Amino acid sequence: MTVGILGAGAFGTSLSIALSSSNEKLILWTQNQDILNSVQKIRENQLRLPGYILPQNIIVTNDINKIRECSIVLIAVPMQKLRSLVESQALILKGKILVACCKGFELLTGLGPTSILEIASTNTAILTGPSFASDLASGFPTALTIASKVEGLAEHIQKELGSEILRLYW
Repeated sequence: MTVGILGAGAFGTSLSIALSSSNEKLILWTQNQDILNSVQKIRENQLRLPGYILPQNIIVTNDINKIRECSIVLIAVPMQKLRSLVESQALILKGKILVACCKGFELLTGLGPTSILEIASTNTAILTGPSFASDLASGFPTALTIASKVEGLAEHIQKELGSEILRLYW
């Protein structure tokens, strides 16, 4: 199974590192050309998570079409940018398991992340902390909560993404 992560900020990058040990291939998507150049050149996100090397099984790209091969997509972008990303990429995200990795509410509507993800898919969940990006990237054991109103989906995501280092509870 290929996992996709949209957003290569500190949390998205650290999630990719944490998930890399239990997944053959991960796709980390970014729109930020500086992050893309840094990771492609030295395998480090110097802008958002300096000091942590990305394993070779993490493919970093700015080509959103690479997400088509992913069955689970974690979306780690700022909450106020979530709607524009989901709406602009709805055809690529349609029907996939979408996991919100952002916090808060949309200012204009008061909606939470999973409500916005439902624009593209009915298979939505949310991943919440507390956690620190540096702890995840360092391989420190981290426990996160996965929740979904779709019966059995949180448990499925837990089985697919959970590991000794990254424990997901639902």
